[in-house]
Formats: sequence, C-alpha cells, structure tokens
Amino acid sequence: MKSATEASSSSFNGSSSSSSSTSSSCSTSSDINELSKEAFTKHHFTKCAELLKKALDGIKSETERRRLHANLALCEAKSKAQLFSATYQAALLNIFPKLKPGEDHNLEDHDEAVAAFNLALNAFVRGNRRTCLEILQSVMTVNTLSDTLFCAVSLLEIDVSLTLCQPKLALKQAVKLRDSITWRRANVVQRDYLDCLECRIRCRLAQTSSLIDFTSKPELLHWCLIQSELDVKNGNATRAVNRLLKFRPSLQDEERRLVDNALGCVYALSLKKISLAESYFRSAMLVKQEKRK
Repeated sequence: MKSATEASSSSFNGSSSSSSSTSSSCSTSSDINELSKEAFTKHHFTKCAELLKKALDGIKSETERRRLHANLALCEAKSKAQLFSATYQAALLNIFPKLKPGEDHNLEDHDEAVAAFNLALNAFVRGNRRTCLEILQSVMTVNTLSDTLFCAVSLLEIDVSLTLCQPKLALKQAVKLRDSITWRRANVVQRDYLDCLECRIRCRLAQTSSLIDFTSKPELLHWCLIQSELDVKNGNATRAVNRLLKFRPSLQDEERRLVDNALGCVYALSLKKISLAESYFRSAMLVKQEKRK
C-alpha cells in the first residue's frame, strides 16, 4: 500500500476448501492463487488477470468465484489506471450488489469488507465524501477485519474528516487509533501516513481564525493563501478566487505578485481559463519588474 488514500486492498488468500472437492484440484488452485498473488504484489497486473481467469474455470463455489472476480476487476483497473474511475465502481457494485446506494450494507465476510473499502476509496477520491463515510462505517462492523484493513479504514476516516474541514474530529480519531491495540501491528507505510495526517491536522488547527492576528498584514495574507489552497483542494475554486481578489494588494505592493500568481494557478489548473491565468501570471511578473526599478 502506498498510503491510505492511494491504496487498494485485495483478497488473494482465499480458502482452498472452496476451490475444489479433490486434493489435486485444490493443489492446482492453490498454486494459481499463489502465483496470482505474487504477480499482483510485483505489479504484473496483466499476468495476474490471466491467472485469475484461469482459476475461475475450475471454481464452482459462488463465494470463491465472487472473490476471484473482485480481484480480477482490481487487476484490470490497476492495469488501465482506472482504480478511481466509475468503471471500477460499476464493476464492484455488479459483483457485490448489496454495496449499492440504498441497499442494506450488512457485510458478512472479509472479502465483502475489502470490496467495500475499495469502493469507499473510489468514492473519496471522486469527491463523494459522505458516501465514503457511510461505507467505511459498515466496514467497521465486520468482526473478521484483518489488522491491515482495520488500519487502512481508520486512516481513510481521518483523511475524510480533514477533507470535510473537521480537524478536531480528525485529531480525536488519530488519538483513538494510536491508542488501539491493533495499531501496534500496523505496517511501516501506515505508520508513516498517520504521521503525515497528524502534521496536516496540526497545520489545519493552526489555521483557525482564532489563532490569526488579523492586524498583521503578513499573517493575514498567509492565511488568505492557505485558505484559498484548501478551497481548491476541496473543490471550491470559485471561492478561492473570490477570497484572493478580496485580499489582492495594490499594484505597488510586492505581495501583489504572490496573490496574482495564486490566481493564475487557480484559473489554469482548476477553472481551465488559460487566458485569465496568463493575465495574472503576467501581472505577477510586472510587480516584480516594478520592484526592481
């Protein structure tokens, strides 16, 4: 896993008893399962998909077939860089209909929990934070969660709280996670990511209006730039532009170039208005030239 918000989970450790009724078939299925798991770990997703399709030929158990289909959908999404696309979301919902909106998200096993987590991650990245939270809450009700999945779900919950501008809630969640027994078995990547989240929490708490000296011009401008950046990350580019325009200094002020450069970035990257972006970038350069004179 790269991080809680970039990672996807798979369930390659299936039960051999559900693969076949004969020991020979069990052995073959187990070998294919191990090979597919190894291919997935090495990011050989095309090879992994081929092995999973081969494994499906000899499987009769609906539970096992569903698990293999879920892993196959994950491999195909990874190979096509569509992990956060509507296509992968549709594939998961087709395999696990109970995860559809409005359905009873009463998850019965770890495989369903893994699929639900991937669906929640997909929803989070696509901006559907509330949907993500609802799914994560259903995942946490499963009694058979692995340590890795429990930690991943907990980290994503913290990330969602931060994105929804609830740093105090995120802080409580982070403290609760660190105090849990399961967290002691978290992997290195998860530990690093929690450290990163806690840094973001501290920064967000420090940006609250009660801690800003609005009589100090540098602090006020710094607050404006940070808040505008958060607006853009939360999908509120228009609000960011309005705030930056409100705090835009005069042309003679050297700080004008910082605001104009920020406006150019918002128009270019978020609003896709290239002509306006170019105008503000040129204005930022003009301020710098005036200062040199």
